[in-house]
Amino acid sequence: CSNKVFYAERELDIDCNLSRILYYYHPDYLGHNEYITDITGRPYQYFHYSAFGESLIEKNKNYGQFSSPYRFNAKELDGETGNYYYGARYYNPVWGVWLSVDPLAEERSWVSPYNFVQNNPINRIDPDGRLDDWVQDANGKIYWDNNATSQETTKKGETYLGKNVLVGTHNRDANGNEPVNSATFDLYLESNKSGPSATIKGNTVPSDISKNGTLAEGLYSAKFGRRNAEKYKNELAIRIYNLDGTDGLPTLNGNPSKANSDLLTGVLFHSGNPYQESLLDRVGNPVWSHGCQTSGCGPGSRDLHNAFMQTVGTDFKGTYYLRAKPQPAQSSFNLPMPVFTVPADKTYVAPRVILNR
Repeated sequence: CSNKVFYAERELDIDCNLSRILYYYHPDYLGHNEYITDITGRPYQYFHYSAFGESLIEKNKNYGQFSSPYRFNAKELDGETGNYYYGARYYNPVWGVWLSVDPLAEERSWVSPYNFVQNNPINRIDPDGRLDDWVQDANGKIYWDNNATSQETTKKGETYLGKNVLVGTHNRDANGNEPVNSATFDLYLESNKSGPSATIKGNTVPSDISKNGTLAEGLYSAKFGRRNAEKYKNELAIRIYNLDGTDGLPTLNGNPSKANSDLLTGVLFHSGNPYQESLLDRVGNPVWSHGCQTSGCGPGSRDLHNAFMQTVGTDFKGTYYLRAKPQPAQSSFNLPMPVFTVPADKTYVAPRVILNR
């Protein structure tokens, strides 16, 4: 035999004395393995599944020899039980349900903890048997990732945000100044995975940055809340904390209002000045923000804020992500080599090559 194989424009050495065969997986758009071919491209094995993964048709060129266990969702099929192992739990493709409760079930009480991809297997996949969430890609685009449940399960170069997220995109200059009403707040909810459920203009700096601290960029915990002052008791707002639930948030350049601390406390997202397009009152006092995030200022802004908060809802619990305006990442072209693995039967297999553009 020839001991040279050209793959992805690279030359590989193969030991012709080993009776091993190289196989390639050919998945569909959801990652289900449908075809397996040998090194020459000839079909070796074929699978056809129901929408929920039950095996309907299986063809094997050399039945009784190598048969791939990696099938539906590219997960490993347990030949004795007929179940797929996803990492967090086992899935039964005949019943179309998980065999145990979602370990993160308390975070999504409105669906069965045994449901598979919220009964939408045509459009969704499940990477490990747990919940999925919003992420930000390398270009700053925010999208719902069916594979993300934490930063560890989020793609390299992307940022895990959570299930319900208020995203503040500031418009600060190098000195921390920001033109009034030039920031943007986008609300991303688990109930609407197509994009923002609501958007409003606003401000991410205090009324006077020389007297109060400016909240630093980052990911924070957030939940529905109200302002403490009696005159604002009916105003809908969002309370912002550190991810561990503590108060005392980091600032951009310190907090001039506190002699012994650079941290901000009591930070909310609340309404701006409804009387004029300014974070100052009529006589120039910096009263409308002492470090909070605010919606827009000006006549009619209170109604816009209330409409936005109605979409947020009084049961909102999630995260607040403060960021600068995204800058597109430099495009690149990479053609990675596949990683070869050796199953127990000593037969080589290789995943598909994915082009990253």
